[in-house]
Amino acid sequence: RVLFRSDQNSYLSDPGWMDAPVEVQREVRIRYIENLYRLFDELKKKFPAVLFESCASGGGRIDLGMMSRMDQAWVSDNAVALDRIFIQYGYLNAMPANTMVSWVVDNIIGHPQQPVSLEYKFDVSMAGVLGVGSDIRKWTPEEREIAKRKIAQYKEIGPLVQQGVLHRLVSPFEHNRCALQYNAEDGQSAVVFCYNMARYVPGSQLIDRGASILKFRGLNPQQQYVVKKV
Repeated sequence: RVLFRSDQNSYLSDPGWMDAPVEVQREVRIRYIENLYRLFDELKKKFPAVLFESCASGGGRIDLGMMSRMDQAWVSDNAVALDRIFIQYGYLNAMPANTMVSWVVDNIIGHPQQPVSLEYKFDVSMAGVLGVGSDIRKWTPEEREIAKRKIAQYKEIGPLVQQGVLHRLVSPFEHNRCALQYNAEDGQSAVVFCYNMARYVPGSQLIDRGASILKFRGLNPQQQYVVKKV
């Protein structure tokens, strides 16, 4: 499937025109957005099979008007797994997981080295629309096997992650871990991600003041569930 990404990193600077009436001098910002919406309305009509992705190098283009016209969004150029836990938790407060593009990447130049494993990176990215932005030619055979296994897992749970009902169980802003739960609409199954950040964030305590028990939400209390670790 063809992917079209629109990156609006170049914003309007010093908009307006001096010889226009005062009441319309700032209309250029509004007209720009209206025409941008109109452009994508036409593109969606002419190319219905194309997957459209919004991108703004930091999430500056996920307003509801744009997202109603886009299939997914590049949330941030910061794809470092530990940082993404915070970014994605915030994004999921307002936007659905099936719009949240999340890539597994190598260490970023100029950024502190990621202390987490490749498996951890995949687990973080699997909370949204999983992608791989690494040079897999440089991966070891063991890393390729990990990627193969994780991608297979995502193909199994991906529909539930992307279409399920999300419950944000534990906030990384308040604790040294984060937990997300995606339930099937009928409550028959769920996917839960629990990220331990205390092992990787310098100065973190392994145990914080929060409860050590993870309480699931939205499930049928009268039903028995089988817990499976993947």
